[in-house]
Amino acid sequence: MTGLSAMLCQYYSFSEGWNSISSYLSPSDPDVVTMFSPLGNKLIAMNNLTSIYWPGVNVNTIGNFDNASGYAIKVTEDAGFTVGGSEFANTGLTLDQGWQYLPVLSECDVNIWDLFGENIENIIIIQDLIGIDVFWPEMGIYDLETLEPGKAYRIKTANGFTVFFPGCGGAPLSQISSQVNSIPTLWGDVAMTPSTQVTAVLHAALSEFIEGDVIGAFGQSDQLYGYLEVDSQAQTQAITLFGDDATSADQNGFADGEVISYKLFRTSTGEAFDLEVEYDYSVGNSSGNYQSGSLAAITNIEMNSSGTGTLNTASLEIYPNPASEEITIKLNNGYSSVVGVKIIDSKGQVLIEKNFTNKTNLNVSAFSGGVYYVKINNENLNEVRKIVIR
Repeated sequence: MTGLSAMLCQYYSFSEGWNSISSYLSPSDPDVVTMFSPLGNKLIAMNNLTSIYWPGVNVNTIGNFDNASGYAIKVTEDAGFTVGGSEFANTGLTLDQGWQYLPVLSECDVNIWDLFGENIENIIIIQDLIGIDVFWPEMGIYDLETLEPGKAYRIKTANGFTVFFPGCGGAPLSQISSQVNSIPTLWGDVAMTPSTQVTAVLHAALSEFIEGDVIGAFGQSDQLYGYLEVDSQAQTQAITLFGDDATSADQNGFADGEVISYKLFRTSTGEAFDLEVEYDYSVGNSSGNYQSGSLAAITNIEMNSSGTGTLNTASLEIYPNPASEEITIKLNNGYSSVVGVKIIDSKGQVLIEKNFTNKTNLNVSAFSGGVYYVKINNENLNEVRKIVIR
């Protein structure tokens, strides 16, 4: 042996779809083609706000990986990844005015208040790059207060400044965790993308809501692109709306300029409502249309009964309820159209799905005890009822 050098490693666990990435290590070879070659064909694309590496279309404007930036990265399947380097990156970070991707230049979790200190007044918003949590001081929304090593965030600043990530001291080093990039809901999954609009729902607009109500944001093709569960009437909350993914052939988010519509499902009663919203004209985007990178605020919400067809109690029977082994769903009064039925748990996971006409029996013996939702729908019908499993 004539020489020996140590290699530092930072480990990642990507989930199928979009993830975020940053590194506190200076890569041994920062060229993104070489650096990400271990992912092979699993890598679809990676980008920040100004550059993109998209192997499938032979585009690479990133060149070298920059520790002073975070990135969004899309993979075809779950994958592990490692960044290797012989030294740590500079912990000082200069932020310009406006939007940028924020890296985490630390081996341990970093508290936002501690990191930015007196510069908090220059923070307009910090949000998960792939996710729904936000730190929005003006609105009093602090879902996001901790920055995790390996991930990246979007930040908008009122003025430029420099921060220094603190050392970990005796704090535990961050552990590897898979990234969450979709939200299961009663209306289907919301796919998270790097393109977002964050909309505050002011507490005054939530006065008629109750805990457990869920709000969905829909595009013009009635596809779900944003989701919020109401957990307080007295607290302003934020709903993240996701934009279309340019690397996907199918639309899976709002197109810029697309009209946003909102719906409410009341889990406590199974009622559905269409929502009419009013925007604060002093906060960014008040058009009611999606605009990537914009901020908006809803000041008032009116609930209207859903315009979709419903079935009265006599027309739809679900029995027994409560149940333990099997339930029967029966459509009466001559309703003979084919309908789809789904049984959905409280987390939005679809447990049973099938089509039927007039009557069907469903085995629920494997379900844990609790409340579930039976969703029945076709082109003219959208009905949700609660059942209890013992």
